[in-house]
Amino acid sequence: MTKRLIFATLTIAFLAIFTGCDNKETNPLNPDTGKLFVTSTPTNADVYVNGTNRGKTGDSLTLNAGTYSVTLKKTLYKDTTFSVTIVANQTITRNITLSAASFTISSTPAGAKIYLNGVNTGSVTPAGITLALGTNTITLSLSGYNDTTFTIPADSANISRSITLVKIPLVEYTSVRIYESNSTAAVPSGLILSTGRASLIGSGVSKDSVDIYYKTNGFLVASAKDNIFNLPRETFFKIGGGTTITDGEDSPAKDATWTLSVGDRETNYFFLYTTDQHYAKMKITGFGGGTGVSDPSYIELRWYFNQTKNDRKF
Repeated sequence: MTKRLIFATLTIAFLAIFTGCDNKETNPLNPDTGKLFVTSTPTNADVYVNGTNRGKTGDSLTLNAGTYSVTLKKTLYKDTTFSVTIVANQTITRNITLSAASFTISSTPAGAKIYLNGVNTGSVTPAGITLALGTNTITLSLSGYNDTTFTIPADSANISRSITLVKIPLVEYTSVRIYESNSTAAVPSGLILSTGRASLIGSGVSKDSVDIYYKTNGFLVASAKDNIFNLPRETFFKIGGGTTITDGEDSPAKDATWTLSVGDRETNYFFLYTTDQHYAKMKITGFGGGTGVSDPSYIELRWYFNQTKNDRKF
């Protein structure tokens, strides 16, 4: 009887120990941890806890009790950082709405048009623009300066960039007056585009440098190469699409559609292409005279001359 009692007692003790060990393994006690559940709009943002990536929004994170710095990151959106305190055996929930980020761009000088992936954004520097997913191509365009183009990835939305624009080698001439070619007065009818000089066309050492002249027959601004005056230089014309000469519009490439003259009352600016393969951009800014032999008709001109051969930028 005694032996049976002892055996039974040992068996019960063993079972108690074994059962206790099994419960500890399958139901561990974690008195010092809690959970963090973060959602975001838009979804699927990266979740950084104290600077370490711990997953995506929508994941349930187990953290030791304590206070943490949490940052949400998503391409095209501003980083959002907040503090959270984890309490043991509790789930802390946060729902965060992310703010769209903008890429900030400035230029020297300011006022350049900003093109994003070939489309005018309607903004000028300095300004913030919203990037697209993937690689973005940005072009800055300002009258009198070379276009500047660069690429930037979408994850650069939270940064800024400053660009120094490079000036186009343009020379500007304003209020230069030339007179109709059939005038009996000794007044200049021709124009040398590269120097801005008005010149006689019937005689003189500079007449062979004349690019265009004011032609009485038809009252045209015409190419200098003319059988009447035997001038050697041929210049071609192409009427532009606007009236503001400083609009930043570049010249089209010279082709067979270009003409040898424009009318003296043309209100749009026009482009010119010289014998020396230089482009110019010109506008008629005034006219007058024409009341008699002693008062020949005249026009006043403003233009930009590009000093680089075959450079169409203005």
